[in-house]
Amino acid sequence: MKKNNIKTFRALLTKHIMGANELAQLVKINGTLYINRWGAWEASLPENDETKDIIETALNEIADYASAVINRHDMAEHYDYFIHHPLDNFGFTIGDNNELFIEKTALQNQQELIAQLQSELTSTKKEADNLRERLNELSSWTGFDDVPEELVPKELDIALQVYSSAIKNYNPETGRMNDDETPKNWLINKVNADFNFNQDTAILRIATVANWKKEAGRPKNSKK
Repeated sequence: MKKNNIKTFRALLTKHIMGANELAQLVKINGTLYINRWGAWEASLPENDETKDIIETALNEIADYASAVINRHDMAEHYDYFIHHPLDNFGFTIGDNNELFIEKTALQNQQELIAQLQSELTSTKKEADNLRERLNELSSWTGFDDVPEELVPKELDIALQVYSSAIKNYNPETGRMNDDETPKNWLINKVNADFNFNQDTAILRIATVANWKKEAGRPKNSKK
């Protein structure tokens, strides 16, 4: 944030760019830039509870200026730019077309990004934990134990067996198996290794049925 792109409240008021009431309303809606304890410009926004007192202080300074004008007090201190005035501690970024706005510092943007990423990470962990619980529930499924053998579809039975085995080896946080394979490849290799199939098409068909993570996803219901 370049200092020469900032108009202080004193400059806005004493050069009659903006009146006190208009400036106060702008601050209430948008917040203000202010000089922090290290002498750098920083943004104070209305939604930020940590800097609400900054906005209140800025509004008080504008009110003091307005009171001096209304009561015809000595305004010399406001126009003497060799003397630092509290109104110099607040300002707005001025754009190419003289529009006024609040521009956050690179550090503030970085802090917000970190907070957002932390929130997303927490949400992802919760989703992963929920998915892991669901996978654990599904892995306890006993299959066709209570169904007569002649009523059990062979390929479906195998698909459910490899599926039950697969979800125990699936890492929901990475979206891959524990050996870093994709679920599709893992299932194909599992069917090929554990069951006697001579046809590649049958192996692929079974692995496809057991694969819960197809890239294309399940078709969406169309709206009628």
